[in-house]
Amino acid sequence: MLLTCTGYAETSIPCTESALHLIPTPQQVDRQAGQYRFTSESTIVLDGDAPQDRFAADQLAMELRESMGLEIAIGATPKAGSILIGRLGHDSAVMGALTERGITIPENLGEEGYVLCIEPDRILLAANDASGIFYGIQTLKQLVRTHADDHAVPCCQIIDWPVLKMRGWLDDITRGPIPTLDFLKREIRTMAEYKQNWLTLYTEHVFKLEKHPTIAPDDGITAEEIKELSAYAKRYHVELVGCFQSFGHFKNILDIPEYAHLGEVGTVLSPAKEASYEFLADVYSEIAPAYPSPYFNICCDETAGLGEGASKAMVAEMGLGGVYAYHVNRIADLLKPHGKKLMMWGDIAVHHREIISQLPKDMIVLSWGYEALPSFDHVIQPFTELGFEFIVCPGVSCWNEMWPDMQKAFINISNYCRDGARLGALGMLNTTWDDDGENLFGYHWLPLLWGAECGWNPAVTAEGQDPDRLREERRQIFMAAFSPLFHGLDDDCIPALLYRLSELRQQPTAGTLRNTTFWDTRWEAKSPALVSDAEQLVQETDAIIAELEGLKPKTRLNTDTLDLAIFAACRVRFLARRELTISQLTAPKRVASLSLEIKELAAEVRVLGKEYATLWEQENRPYWLGNILKHYQTLSKDLEKVAKQTPLFLAPTSPAFLDKTDVHILFPGDPAATIRYTLDGSDAGPTSKIYSAPIHLDSATLVRAIAILPDGSRLPEVSRFYTKLQLPATFHTPLKPYMNHVPERAFDGQLHQSFFYSKIPFRDGDHFAILFDTPVPLKSIK
Repeated sequence: MLLTCTGYAETSIPCTESALHLIPTPQQVDRQAGQYRFTSESTIVLDGDAPQDRFAADQLAMELRESMGLEIAIGATPKAGSILIGRLGHDSAVMGALTERGITIPENLGEEGYVLCIEPDRILLAANDASGIFYGIQTLKQLVRTHADDHAVPCCQIIDWPVLKMRGWLDDITRGPIPTLDFLKREIRTMAEYKQNWLTLYTEHVFKLEKHPTIAPDDGITAEEIKELSAYAKRYHVELVGCFQSFGHFKNILDIPEYAHLGEVGTVLSPAKEASYEFLADVYSEIAPAYPSPYFNICCDETAGLGEGASKAMVAEMGLGGVYAYHVNRIADLLKPHGKKLMMWGDIAVHHREIISQLPKDMIVLSWGYEALPSFDHVIQPFTELGFEFIVCPGVSCWNEMWPDMQKAFINISNYCRDGARLGALGMLNTTWDDDGENLFGYHWLPLLWGAECGWNPAVTAEGQDPDRLREERRQIFMAAFSPLFHGLDDDCIPALLYRLSELRQQPTAGTLRNTTFWDTRWEAKSPALVSDAEQLVQETDAIIAELEGLKPKTRLNTDTLDLAIFAACRVRFLARRELTISQLTAPKRVASLSLEIKELAAEVRVLGKEYATLWEQENRPYWLGNILKHYQTLSKDLEKVAKQTPLFLAPTSPAFLDKTDVHILFPGDPAATIRYTLDGSDAGPTSKIYSAPIHLDSATLVRAIAILPDGSRLPEVSRFYTKLQLPATFHTPLKPYMNHVPERAFDGQLHQSFFYSKIPFRDGDHFAILFDTPVPLKSIK
């Protein structure tokens, strides 16, 4: 039977053949009866002596050795049982075998496509180019890996090619982790196995420059390392593409006193100063030659503040978009001597479409967006309408997160690649941003490999197909293949656990798994419902940790990556345990052992900090680790302080409320102590009212409280002035957070009334409105 495993061809149907675990899914798979059995007599036969083909053959021999324990020779003379590898149009034996079987080579096979025929008495692999040979061998390796116990692979005929030409990933090496050279090589080896063919390292200030030696940290990446990495990547058919942020996100450089004069406002390089271009020329003169690739990403995204500093007059004359186009064209002129073709993030041009026609016509636009949208046409079509080449750039949704948002990432990656393929994208770039500097690359392997799946074979629907259903069918096939291929374990339980860990963000106690939730030191009483939620979260994280620990001895490959998931689950469990401890502060009977429990939390934070350092060092250079460990140290010390001093707490800690609020006076110390308080502004003392239940407030009130110990001694008074906001207005909007319009708050100078901001373009009818009940003097609108 012939299975066309793609959403791209008009006649396509989803591939449901569970026996073949392959990532990415091939375009055509024809399952046949029988199997080819590997023995020590099997031979890999190469046509010619091309070094690239020999390297690919060595990869196959290594897989056979590691998976089946067989040492297979590589030779040039075919014999019975051979694994015959050759180039289409050059190898007569290969061409004869194809003709004999009546195999028609599709015109779109291209340089990276291949034909793989597995028969009982031989294996045939043919391609037009070295990259096609390499990718065909990756497919054969996957079949070997998933049938290792049998020492045999099923007979089949696979004809395969990529839909998108450029299929890559971005590693953010600027906002915290700078990977070691060894780890970057591991990234390349791993992603090349899944047919990814380009990598870019997002770079702001971490490239060590001879002309500007004070900019990069001591652990910064060097030109020599880039050259070594490029040569290494080339062997795996991966192109390392240069990158330097050349407009926005310039804070790390502008914060250095001798470069502050180059700034506009905030984090933007000023286009009004010739010194800016002199600096960029220096940078490009060192970075551009280090990368053999003809492509270079100048970034130039998120330029908030442009026109508010030295370029104010330029913007008044040329317009904001005009100044932006001027800057990009100046950069293009600087990079021409280096023979580079520009890439640039496309967000500014989407918002200022009038400048698109002013940009260099040979530039490649990087269209980015990270939400789980049903369509991305609106951020692609502004460039297709004017004929620009473009690359779609989804993301793994890891930034600022304790664990990637798998649900969002899988939809985002699939839908963006689908729409890009349908609209003629040159390629895709899967991004792994490190916004808060905490991110570990090993968190991302599952969505990164999903990106490899979607880049090679996007789920473009045929007429009448349901896109959501097709994506889910493809996801299930991918999830079933992930463990056998990535971990050497014939079970889909690992990706299911990784997905389950991501789904914990839906529980209130988990705080959507944001890192800021973990570092939160506010001790606020929560509703009884959250206590039950926290208890459930402890149980769920314990179960995930236990299952992952139990699977580690069973995996053959990438076992260390499970430690990252276990670590993330331990952090989530800490959130739940902390909430359970806080809940005891408002219990009718205070727990005498509460101080000890808080000390245990502090100890747990210290253990997590040590484990984080271990995981960091397996991937990264020392730079920036100390900044993250300070967070662990601070949190642990804060908990120790609470446990030791057992002070009074007023909860909530936020001083403003809308309609009404309940104030709790919390004391985790001696249960025999008496808590007294006042609400009229007077000092709290021995004759003040005794606290026995939450204090109900519906107006602005100063709460003052003390604890009197059995021996008559008093702890220092605590107080907080609670303010009731009196905004005479109501808020209306049709926008929803899941549409990527994020609710924020800012009325009355307090962050306690909702409005929305958006990271995607607004469309017709999108709005929010503040309706005032009476005329109100407004101090400012920002």
